Amino acid sequence: ADATLAGLTTAEASARPDNAEHTIAEIVAHMAFWQQWFLDRCDGLTVPVTWGVVYPAVLLPEEADEWPGERRRLELLHELAHVKRFDALTQLAAQVVLALCWYNPLVWVAVKAMRAESERAGDDDVLRGGAEASTYVQELLTMVRAMRPATPAFASLAMARPTEFEGRMLAILDA
Repeated sequence: ADATLAGLTTAEASARPDNAEHTIAEIVAHMAFWQQWFLDRCDGLTVPVTWGVVYPAVLLPEEADEWPGERRRLELLHELAHVKRFDALTQLAAQVVLALCWYNPLVWVAVKAMRAESERAGDDDVLRGGAEASTYVQELLTMVRAMRPATPAFASLAMARPTEFEGRMLAILDA
């Protein structure tokens, strides 16, 4: 995979930080990734997010450099799965439908289910990437515990709702 697809130079994408087992270029190659995307850090985030439809970006919290290498790999796999499946576009379409049909409770249920399935599909990609389910769940729990109250609502949608998060953890462990 061409490392410049990640918005990084080849040297940056091929660099292996001390605590990283895999480089960004290796993660991208593993996913058979072909579309352009960008990687950036964002102050104020406590969890990684994917942002954008035409030029998607994976935004990492400022403290991501301090994360263990395995956590960075797992989070990049999950967020890149969203980019690869164009989840931002499908979520945008769902929000447009919701705005037009706000009065229909079935649309609300469908949009909520679609969001949950999007997260589960990202989790499945992480597990297919070779992660142990117990390790992945532990990393997600660590991130949820570290969430600050100031976390933007869009960043915490899939992480903060206790019943959805519990169902997500159970689905990962059952995989």
